[in-house]
Amino acid sequence: MAISHREIAAIVGVSVGTVDRALHRRGRVSPGTQKLIDEVALQYGYSPNIAGKALAKSRNPVRIGVVIHQTSIPFYRQVLSGVYKAHAEIAGMSGELIIRGIESVESEAHIDAVNELAGMGVGGLCVTPVENADLRECLNGLHRSKNIPIVTFNTDMAGLERLCFVGLDNIRSGRTAAGLMNLILGGGAGKILVISGYAINRANAQRLDGFIQEIGDRFHGLEIIGIQFNMDDEQAAYKITAAALESDPPPAGIYMVSGGQSGACRAIEEAGRAPRIKLIVHDLLPETVEYINKGVIDFIIDQNAFEQGYRSSRALYDYLFEGTMPETENIYTDISIKILQNI
Repeated sequence: MAISHREIAAIVGVSVGTVDRALHRRGRVSPGTQKLIDEVALQYGYSPNIAGKALAKSRNPVRIGVVIHQTSIPFYRQVLSGVYKAHAEIAGMSGELIIRGIESVESEAHIDAVNELAGMGVGGLCVTPVENADLRECLNGLHRSKNIPIVTFNTDMAGLERLCFVGLDNIRSGRTAAGLMNLILGGGAGKILVISGYAINRANAQRLDGFIQEIGDRFHGLEIIGIQFNMDDEQAAYKITAAALESDPPPAGIYMVSGGQSGACRAIEEAGRAPRIKLIVHDLLPETVEYINKGVIDFIIDQNAFEQGYRSSRALYDYLFEGTMPETENIYTDISIKILQNI
């Protein structure tokens, strides 16, 4: 009997997912590990029979439904570009991604999209969920009744019976923002305004929790004077920031948890006050790059949006096509800190 992926993994001392990526040349494997896996596979006569599997699947292609919200927002367009790359690859391997982009963050829109895709007979679902009991019940019901595996990406959902999550470790990211804020304020006292996106977005809530936790644990000189929500809207962020700048005294720093960054930047730029309010934002976007070059933004915390869209779709396809389980339940993309000198 031919050696299995699991047996190769045990011999080399790596995960089954690493063996799968190496044997199918899907990247993200170091040259040394790739060489070891190839040598063991050759020694034990491993044969993947990909052609045979592809032929069998061509008669019944792997179909995956993708539900992604707020596709008009620049950040989510980056996520969607990763989904499109996976779509192009999967289309050449007897697979199909059926993508439903929705603007609303309302649970009803998500439920409608999920039910539509389930009705089309998809074998799995990749979703960017919002925290909602009805949506959770809908997704868990499809998993239980139709054996539909679910992968969440960018944002997760509590209590969801999912295969894995692909995205940022948002609590750790919020803690990182607190550390950076303490650094740029000189390690002393300072009042901080927090501008978040949506209260129903789990990623936003987790970043906020991490930020608050780290300040409470380590940076007692920092004081959060307010948490306001801008629904990822640029104009709302502008109004919130402009009002904060008019207060006496104004905050020493602003932490933007989610979107609408250019609105806050515009308000700070127009105020032109000295000393300038310190600003930390998320996501490397054309507008955040513009404002870090202007000296308005101090730090950008990036999360590799493209990888979130790409790796989630590929993880679900590999599970449905090869039976390969994700390496871990939470596949975290890097927390990448950007300043003027490294963008």
